[in-house]
Amino acid sequence: MAPSNSPSPGLVQRWKKLSLRGSWRIPNDWWIPEVDDLAKLPRRSPGFESAARLLGAARYRQGIGIAESLADFRCYFRACRRLTNIQAIQFFTEGWADAADLPDPISCTDPLTGFSTKAHFWRSLHDLEGRPSDSSMIIATASISPLNAEVEPLRWTQVALLGLIFTTAFSGTQTTLMRRGGLIYILAPDSPNVFAAMMNCHARINAASEFQDFVPKFRFQSLPHHELDISRIMESMNR
Repeated sequence: MAPSNSPSPGLVQRWKKLSLRGSWRIPNDWWIPEVDDLAKLPRRSPGFESAARLLGAARYRQGIGIAESLADFRCYFRACRRLTNIQAIQFFTEGWADAADLPDPISCTDPLTGFSTKAHFWRSLHDLEGRPSDSSMIIATASISPLNAEVEPLRWTQVALLGLIFTTAFSGTQTTLMRRGGLIYILAPDSPNVFAAMMNCHARINAASEFQDFVPKFRFQSLPHHELDISRIMESMNR
């Protein structure tokens, strides 16, 4: 039996699997800490109401709409093999709505790098669902990989320099950038200016003495309109 302060791995995995089979669109943004916080609590626990509210608020801050958020929360009850609890749904919905009513205290960008926060990037990706059929977009990654195992991970000064390189190169291209470790995600219109910006970044990283022990590598794919294809592309970009 799992410790009382730990979530049940089986429950969380069943929950995620059911959600991905349903209406959840992007697998990589499903898990957040609030999922585990709720999963480790018995449904009759005094803290369950608060955990449901916090999960609803967190889903809003991720940029997940109320319909998709609620569909996912209902999968929690299916994963528990219990009937949906209407009161719990109310707690969750109130958390989502309360967060929506608050002014956003969190910047859309990281002050150190100028890159988008994860929540803003995922929100931008979700917003593409209703784009016109003739609107072509690409999603790309730039990996900044060490030459060998002896090289230390990126320092904050190197991360800040990457932010300057990328935000300068992509200025004016309507591009959304996000960094996760040594991987930079690029969500942009399919245009010559965007590809020129990628080449600019590649050249500047190679020329910078700060990155002499690192190798930049860019990968990109067109972003289809079908939401399931978007999910698969995001998974492949993480490999």
